[in-house]
Amino acid sequence: MLARIYRDKNEHGHKVTSQKMFAVEVDIMSAVIKDLNAKGVYVLYVYDALLCEEKDCDLVAKTMNKIVLEHGVKTTTKLD
Repeated sequence: MLARIYRDKNEHGHKVTSQKMFAVEVDIMSAVIKDLNAKGVYVLYVYDALLCEEKDCDLVAKTMNKIVLEHGVKTTTKLD
């Protein structure tokens, strides 16, 4: 993944690569928020994180992990 990011950055410049990556992030987070809202869980989207009530942490993390994989991104959610 990092090699593809570096290659894209070299071919198109850092601004274009950053825009592409941000678009993917927004798509993922939008899908997560829609899924959670459908379950009655409401979150606050701050940069690349979601803030939620403590009682909803596990559901939010599981939802994020599921949807990020559906978008082809291999990462995991970190709870803080």
